[in-house]
Amino acid sequence: HRFQYISEMFKEADLLLAPSRFVRNMFVRHYPFLHGRTKVLPLGIPPIKENGSSPGRPREADGRSRFCYYGNVLPLKGLHVLIDGLRGIPEAKYLLTIYGARTPWNQSYYDLLTKKASGLPVRFQGRFDRDQLSEILSHQDVVILPSICYESFSFVIREAIQLGLPVIASRIGAIPEAIEDGVHGFLFN
Repeated sequence: HRFQYISEMFKEADLLLAPSRFVRNMFVRHYPFLHGRTKVLPLGIPPIKENGSSPGRPREADGRSRFCYYGNVLPLKGLHVLIDGLRGIPEAKYLLTIYGARTPWNQSYYDLLTKKASGLPVRFQGRFDRDQLSEILSHQDVVILPSICYESFSFVIREAIQLGLPVIASRIGAIPEAIEDGVHGFLFN
């Protein structure tokens, strides 16, 4: 019923805007009559408040690579896959910091992640305000987005690149539209 209802609503539209080519292509695949009436208009990124610190990211004395995830802590974001993947890297080589709130809607998943990360160099930093983003990322080397669901746009990738950080992300959904593999970061399957 929902598909039929949405189809009827879309038939009334003269123009449908999608935030990425991926989303446009999904609309057209499921609603072929939208071909020619669907355009891509990427979302705007609000300015990021600079922290005023000097450019560059000084290395930690221990020489570890500093990886970071920030955003929603949900199973579809693939953090469990990321933590499992860290087990193959010597612990003295990295530090992963996860910024994201533990909420009533994700508490069991959040608790699962903290259990999986036990004994690994992984820190859970909780929630932060967006105006702290520049400061938070100034202490990181790489942002990781291990999504296992289709992303429709990804503010995280664009914010990280805007702040000069490379991104390692899943090759899924609209993510490849935001990262030029080998230039802004790396994509993985």
